[in-house]
Amino acid sequence: MLRRKFGDTPLKWTGVGILLLIWLVFGAVPDQTSIPTLPATIQALFGELGDPNYWGAIGDTLQTWFVSLVIGSVVGITLGILAGLNVWMERSIAAPVEFFKTIPIIAVLPLGILVLGTGPSMRMTLVAFAVTWPLLVQTLYGVRSIDPMIRDSARSIGVGPVRTFFSVVLPSASPFIATGVRVAAAMALVITIVIELVAGGSGLGVEISNAALSGGTALPTMYALILTTGLVGMLLTGIIGAVERRLLAWHTTYRSIEVAA
Repeated sequence: MLRRKFGDTPLKWTGVGILLLIWLVFGAVPDQTSIPTLPATIQALFGELGDPNYWGAIGDTLQTWFVSLVIGSVVGITLGILAGLNVWMERSIAAPVEFFKTIPIIAVLPLGILVLGTGPSMRMTLVAFAVTWPLLVQTLYGVRSIDPMIRDSARSIGVGPVRTFFSVVLPSASPFIATGVRVAAAMALVITIVIELVAGGSGLGVEISNAALSGGTALPTMYALILTTGLVGMLLTGIIGAVERRLLAWHTTYRSIEVAA
């Protein structure tokens, strides 16, 4: 009963506790200046909570993350569905997809800056570009995973293409799409912060870079900002996971997860 209620939450936080303990012990080592102590970092984090620039940086990063994820999801899921339903299209885009999905986003960052400048549009475009390809592939696999017998049975009883798509194809592919969105969300946040670190502008990445360049007494602030990125990522992952489980509670995959928990 307790397991059904609390799941594996204590176990999930055990690793975090161990890492914090190691950090606390390591910070007590004398003549160690590259990594601030855990208490100093926590103090810096609480100090940042009262700074409007801190919340503004989080807001800028989240804005880029959200818009990029929406654009990348719309493009990637749409192309994945079309390619999954059409063999000719799947084969025609196979080579471009394999090419683009292997390009590190940092490699096209100079081109993005040259064409779009260093503003929000550049960051959103590059992040959306990066998340499109894994979403496309995941959606394609989801559509292709449908049992042909189910599709043929729907066609044999006179179900039209549109109804077949919404009643057979989309429900069957939805767990694949949901997993793709969850992975793409984490990827989008990482890439957003990396672009902010390199290209500047505004956001958590810029604040981390500024603190790193200041050095000295600003190191606890830098680590506090790094902790912030992790906490933001955990919060977003938790929200997306909760929405995913709520929307797909009807699916057998998610029912089995709830029973196992």
